Order: sequence, then C-alpha cells, then structure tokens
Amino acid sequence: MGLHRPAPLTPLVAWLTGVFDHSLFTLRLLPAISIGGLIALAGAFARRFGGRTFAQALAALATGAAGIFLALGHLLSTTTFDVLVSALLIYLVLRVIQTGEQRLWLLAGAVAGIGLLNKWTVLFVAGALFLGVLMTEHRRLLRAPLLWLGVAIAIVMWLPNLIWQTQNGWPFFEMAESLYAEGVHEANSFLFLPLQVLFIGPVALPIWIAGLRSFFRDERMMPYRFVGWTFVVLIVTFVALSSKPYFLAPLYVPLLGAGAVATERFLERPKRWLTRRRVLAAVVVGGVAGLPVAVPLLPPEVLAQTPFNEMNQELGETYGWESFTRQVASAYRTLPTGRQARATVFTLSYGEAGAIDLYGPEFGLPSASSGHNNYWLWGPPDAGTVLIVGHFSREYLDRFFVGVERIGAITNEAGLKNEEYGASIWIADGPRDSWSEVWPALRHYN
Repeated sequence: MGLHRPAPLTPLVAWLTGVFDHSLFTLRLLPAISIGGLIALAGAFARRFGGRTFAQALAALATGAAGIFLALGHLLSTTTFDVLVSALLIYLVLRVIQTGEQRLWLLAGAVAGIGLLNKWTVLFVAGALFLGVLMTEHRRLLRAPLLWLGVAIAIVMWLPNLIWQTQNGWPFFEMAESLYAEGVHEANSFLFLPLQVLFIGPVALPIWIAGLRSFFRDERMMPYRFVGWTFVVLIVTFVALSSKPYFLAPLYVPLLGAGAVATERFLERPKRWLTRRRVLAAVVVGGVAGLPVAVPLLPPEVLAQTPFNEMNQELGETYGWESFTRQVASAYRTLPTGRQARATVFTLSYGEAGAIDLYGPEFGLPSASSGHNNYWLWGPPDAGTVLIVGHFSREYLDRFFVGVERIGAITNEAGLKNEEYGASIWIADGPRDSWSEVWPALRHYN
C-alpha cells in the first residue's frame, strides 16, 4: 500500500490497464479523461463565479490549452490525477460556501482521501484552503461537525499508506532527503516563478492574473476571496520549500475560471482592438504553439534537432524503449548459453528496468532488477552473471561487482539525447559479496 513517491493509486491504475492491454491508447485513456474532467471543472468554476457562456468557454479553453495540462493529458503519472483531485477539492469548498450544504464536507473528505492515496501534495492544498477560509468571513464554516467528519474520512482512507510507510522506515522522507542532497531544491527555488508562465502559457497570463486580482478588488468576487488567499498561501509555501514548480498547477483552474469571468465583464464594453473572438483565437494559437513542447508529436529525428527535448525531458522518454531492450538483448546473446541461464539484467533506473520487464520476454531476456526507488523493494536477483545497463561509472561498479567489463553503449537511430542515450552496457561475473549483503548499498532515490 505504498511507494517512495509516495502512494499506491497511480501504480494500481497502471497495473489494471496493463492487465487488459499494453497499448499506448489504453495507458493514456485515463489521463485524458482526468484532464478532460479538469477542463470541465474550469468551466464549472466560471459558471459558479457568475460567468455566462463566453466565460465558461474561455475558462475551459484556457485550461485545455495550458502546456502543463496538455502534457499531463497523455502521461499516466501521480500529478495527472493530483491536479484533478486538488481542483475538485477547491470546487467542493466553493459549493459549501455558496449553498451551505454541509454534507458536501463528507464528499470533500472522500476526495481528499483518494488524493492522499495518490500524492501527498493534496495535504498542502487542503491546508492552504483551511487558512484561506480562515482569513475570510466564512471562517465560521470551519466549526461545522461534518467538516471534521470529512477530515476523519480522509485520514481513515490514508491510514493503510501511513502504516506501510511506518513499516518500511518512511521511504517518502528518504526520497525527500535524497532530492535535497542532489541540490534539486536550488533549481526549484530559482525557476519556480518563471516556470508558472511557461506551464500555463503566456497568452493565459493576463487571464489568471485578472482572476487573482478580482478576488481582492471586485466586490462581486469577495465571497470567493478564500480562493485568492489559498493561492497566496500555496505560492509562498512552495517557494519557501523549494517545491516542484508544477505543484501549483491545480490552483490555476479556479484562477482561470475567475479570470474568464473578469474578461467577459471587461469585454461587455465594446472595444475595437479586442473582441471575444480575438481572445478565444489567441488562446487557441497559444495552445497550438505550445503543443510540440508539451506533447510528443514530432518524429524523434525531428525532435532531436529542436530544443524541445531540453525544455521537456519527458518527450525524449516516450521514444525508443523497444530499441533499448533490443540492444540489451543483443548484448545478452553474446554470453555463452550457460551464463545466459544464470544471468540477470541490472539497470540504473526504474524506467530501464520497466522496459526490460515489459519488452524483454519477446527478446528472451530475464527479468530486470534495479536499486532505483521502488524497484529496490522487489529484492536482489538470484543470479551469477550480471548484465548492467546505465550511466554507471566504472569505479562505482567495481565497488560491488567482480569482473566488470564494458561491452557496448545504448544509442538510437534518431540521435535523440534522452536519458538512456549513451548509457553503457557492462558485463560482470557477479557481486563481490552475496546479493543480500550488496543489495542495501545499491539502493538509490531520485
């Protein structure tokens, strides 16, 4: 019931889709549905903020055209579902304030519980929402018994994951410590604010800023000021903690909803230079312009000649896995038959190990093992000869293995510099000590 990053829902979804089909269509279906729900939610926010048809359409369009949501719509990741859960949580609080229906707190608790089984960042959103409501005239709602029953529901749903983390030494915090040691926090602090513009798109920038401003300056939006305070609390928190820049993404859904309403009201007074059609067209053009950075549309040989892969490294990771496995299999077949029978494949990353386990049987490869993140939990192999793949240094491998020899490197026909490109293929006679002794030292988080 747990992962290093840190909860089981998304891996469970991935496993269930794999039971029926390993096609990209099946793997991307639920992410597309999730982001489709997010787009619908943006329109719903605009409606609840008082927007008419144009505002609802603009909010939905701006959300669908945002680079971060375009990217997440084809990736099965924890963030894909986290943005929907977090935005839905904000929407439910909005509905409690608008309708006074206290039973919605129970639904909010269940939504938060699902979110906690996917990604713990929903804790920050829930905490910021609490503070946001506390800073407004709606603070009396925080005394509602059903709110705290909803909190209890979320905790009960989260409990199995907490128990798993406790039993396994809190690997979530080990992961966080590893990321901090790598200096990831320094890059996050520097890039957090500039990347907000890139993630949502420069065309949508004036829309969501208008939405944020309206919560504090427009009397008609004062009842919803808690959304503005929630955004302020989160951006201060995430910058202070050097968090990933995309952690703020769910907040842009209500901000775009409010901004679309502000835009609709602004355009009620005729303006020669700006019309509704031009606003919608600008959002569409901005979304189309960002597609090559967000979605792997370009052939790999074309992508290799552009800066897009550097801007979004996930693009390069969507190509070449069968070729990667085929090259490992070619190295494996150079081993004598006797050594093949007692060989294993050990990789640097869980992505490489996953490719071997998915495509390897077709090429006659044994199952893979890795010390990376959760793959380490599945234990050491029972093998002699070790085929090692990854950007390992010779010095590192010599610490743990004997008879290490480099026999090749991973390439791809397109020359696409993804994470696997140039990774060495090594052969080793076996571990220096028993696998049970070596295995703990091979664990690494990043």
